[in-house]
Amino acid sequence: MGDVFVEGVGRAEFGLQRLEMRGVVLVADEQQPRVEPAELVDALGVVVRAPQDPHALGGKILRLTPEGDPAPGNPDGGVVWSLGHRNVQGIAWTSDGTMWASEFGQNAWDELNRIVPGGNYGWPVVEGDGDVAGFTYPIAVWTTDEASPSGIAIVGDTVFIAGLRGERLWMVDTSDGALAHEPVAALTGEQGRLRDVVAAPDGTLWVLTNNTDGRGSPRPSDDLLLRLPIEPAT
Repeated sequence: MGDVFVEGVGRAEFGLQRLEMRGVVLVADEQQPRVEPAELVDALGVVVRAPQDPHALGGKILRLTPEGDPAPGNPDGGVVWSLGHRNVQGIAWTSDGTMWASEFGQNAWDELNRIVPGGNYGWPVVEGDGDVAGFTYPIAVWTTDEASPSGIAIVGDTVFIAGLRGERLWMVDTSDGALAHEPVAALTGEQGRLRDVVAAPDGTLWVLTNNTDGRGSPRPSDDLLLRLPIEPAT
């Protein structure tokens, strides 16, 4: 059986070429319940929330075997692939095998992150960019009214990000794991809330609207599955 990648609790992806990450990748966002207390206090009396708590699974990207054991090659031999996440929404891979993830911020900044094994992405100490040592920072950030990112898709080295509150499709060109050009938005305000985007077998993009979720302004035809052609940049 191929790899299985599960994002949150309701999305799965099957594939054979995912950075040679044979196994199951799970996203445990900070809001998901856990057996341990939601917070702990460190030796200095500072409250440590789940994303920075080494004993909690919340706020982490996890990598396991199909049997539920830590996958070989994981950092520190456990199930955690990366930590310090608030709410990862989409995961995909560029042609060079780099793993990317879109992530909801809280009130200020949404993020596109390059995911590296063992990386600590800072939540809740940092939201968006920062200069605190020891954290891995996003390659692109947006205010929450510009993005509220959901699913992502990748064609070549371009990351496409569906925006809910932002009501637009972000296009982010990357090169060698870094930002190649400033992100460009499409469909801004044209189709309402965008839930997901998928690279279709015919070379187009499929984009799913989400205007009937109680937060949008549905039209009589909603919701829609849109088919968008992809044209190389000139």
